[in-house]
Amino acid sequence: PWGELNHHESAPVTKQQTLAKTIRCIGVGVHSGESVAMAIKPAAIGTGYVFVRTDLSENNRIKATWDNVTDTMMSTRITNEHGVSVSTIEHIIAALAGLHIHNAVIEVGGPEVPIMDGSSADFVTLIQSVGLKTQNAPLKVIKVLKPIQVSLGKGTAFLLPANERRFSMEFDFSGRLAESSYLTYYPDSDDFAESLSDSRTFGFFEDAQKLQAAGLARGASLQNTVVIGDT
Repeated sequence: PWGELNHHESAPVTKQQTLAKTIRCIGVGVHSGESVAMAIKPAAIGTGYVFVRTDLSENNRIKATWDNVTDTMMSTRITNEHGVSVSTIEHIIAALAGLHIHNAVIEVGGPEVPIMDGSSADFVTLIQSVGLKTQNAPLKVIKVLKPIQVSLGKGTAFLLPANERRFSMEFDFSGRLAESSYLTYYPDSDDFAESLSDSRTFGFFEDAQKLQAAGLARGASLQNTVVIGDT
């Protein structure tokens, strides 16, 4: 099981940041099985994360905000007001957020972000190769003022007031794995590249069989997915 990460103190980022240069990659969509090219570009102050479907000529911009999330079954999909969507965005978003990049335009040549090795590590390596650019604008943050709890099925999430950001997670697979896993992560001071960037897409063998029988996970392989068997 996950232990607590090596936590070290560092000054939190207070100004907005973007990439210093454009980076590009080509990979396969884990669900579509189709090859797709992607570019991550610097963006202006206050842009946030915006996906652009370059295979479409109009209405092709999708802002990565919570209210544009339209599906979370097997991956995260966001959709704009014109019905244009892009899916499997979680690893590139993790890389950007984990490296404290607040503004970026992500151009994707299809409806799905390439899965690469099933983690955000390849995206992190590309971003680190060009570096970051600090922008002359303060970082806007949300402060949690009172406890919030949300439950769905067997899952529960809490937001609690605190003086620093801390994510604590427990994974319990209801007997399908022998042990629960627990993780605590401090996003403002822990090293995302070293500690979390290679967390990979995983699933159980029997679920993989069902997905592929249903025509899904067509791009999944042991090169980009961890498959867990009976033992």
